[in-house]
Amino acid sequence: REHLYSSKLPSNKRILVENDPTAIRFKYLDYKIIKSLFLSILWRADISDRKLFSEIDLGYKKEEIRKIILSGNPGSDIEFPIFFMNTAFDKSISKDYLFHPIKMKVGKEDGFMFAFGGMIIIYSLGIDGIDEKTLDYRLKEDGTFSFIKVPNGETWKLIKDWYKKK
Repeated sequence: REHLYSSKLPSNKRILVENDPTAIRFKYLDYKIIKSLFLSILWRADISDRKLFSEIDLGYKKEEIRKIILSGNPGSDIEFPIFFMNTAFDKSISKDYLFHPIKMKVGKEDGFMFAFGGMIIIYSLGIDGIDEKTLDYRLKEDGTFSFIKVPNGETWKLIKDWYKKK
């Protein structure tokens, strides 16, 4: 079913992109399609037997996420919030990387980090301990989300710091 989500991109609505020094902001995207696509990536990583995804364990949330995906209704944007970072502006790193996804803390919640192809995706299993400024960058029900731009020279440091904390 997730291939159907990606086949529906771009939507019949006009997508607005705003580019500022700290983020690339997308507007008018279909929240249900985008959220379902990215939740299906997370869920599939959890059920995979590939060593690459060995740290992805949704525990008791696995069945809840599966039901969300099957229903096509991803719920509120504060349920399983998803955050994006763009590393394409960091000239010190190749854009064709793929890092082993890891379990991490997002605020006080369990979360997961996927880093590949010029972007970093952070999934959180809740919002406890996540400050409002950070929450503003999540994929939102109104069809907006922001790719936080990782400054030039900072991607390796950021990823190494996350791996040290795990």
